[in-house]
Amino acid sequence: MAAAFQVYSVYLWATLVALVLVMGLWLITVQMRLNQLTEHYNRLIGDSNRETLEDSLNRFMDRLDDTTSQVDALDQVCRTVEQKVQSAIQRCGVIRFNPFADTGSDQSFAVALLDDAGNGIVFSSLFSRTSTRIFAKEVVGGKSPHALTDEEHEAIERAMSPEGRSIPQRAG
Repeated sequence: MAAAFQVYSVYLWATLVALVLVMGLWLITVQMRLNQLTEHYNRLIGDSNRETLEDSLNRFMDRLDDTTSQVDALDQVCRTVEQKVQSAIQRCGVIRFNPFADTGSDQSFAVALLDDAGNGIVFSSLFSRTSTRIFAKEVVGGKSPHALTDEEHEAIERAMSPEGRSIPQRAG
């Protein structure tokens, strides 16, 4: 048997060296993976002093609960603001005109101020050399229960048109 070892000793040494090299490569691979896991663990734990993973996860869950509560509160505020905006002035139409042939320029005007549903008011002012008269009429759904002048109708139509929207609609 000793003679067999002497004959095959070169092959045995070569096999042993190959096995040591494979084990060394495997050890390097395992060490690199361990370093990655350690880095991820440290990033997860952060700069905590001897804090366990369970403590860190509990801390993150508390932060998540706080964030969820804040998002819910902000969502409620958003809904409230959105409801209030619906009744705010969102549409405006302005017409300037000259109602009298004997006066100079377009000093008279009609202004429609409406919410998103077309409810609001139309103001008109008639300017003459001797006086100025101002009228206000209710508008409901883009129409008025009061008699309207052509200029007041035009001001309401402009306010109801897409160009009359002063606040852009929210997408979605």
